[in-house]
Amino acid sequence: MFMKSILAVFLLLLCACDNLSQQQLKAEQVDGTPFVLIARLHALPGQDEALLTLSAAVDKKVEQGEPGMLLHIFDQHPNGALTFVWTEVYASSRAFEYHLQNPDLNAYLEAAGEVTDAFSAALHGIALGARGHECC
Repeated sequence: MFMKSILAVFLLLLCACDNLSQQQLKAEQVDGTPFVLIARLHALPGQDEALLTLSAAVDKKVEQGEPGMLLHIFDQHPNGALTFVWTEVYASSRAFEYHLQNPDLNAYLEAAGEVTDAFSAALHGIALGARGHECC
């Protein structure tokens, strides 16, 4: 059930996004302004190490395969031993769309859903869809 909630949040964020290839993303000029996504996850008791391992693996893949990801950091929240925070900075809305379509991200979300019991995400800044309309 929790995994369905995570996927639902990301499907809502994806909204009317076009499919993008990495080559298309590299070839295009940055369209729009950078913006930030903050995602919080809460690990199940005893599952914090598993979440850290999963997150480190996907972080490397995102760093290597997403040219529009300007910052991608996973930290433990200072007020909670089982609470973790992704801080992500995207070069543009198209970079964000590309991230949401990344198979490595989708596999991570499925695996993370097994070791977490809460997830939330917030966008800070403007995220426009590929067609120029507000995406989220």
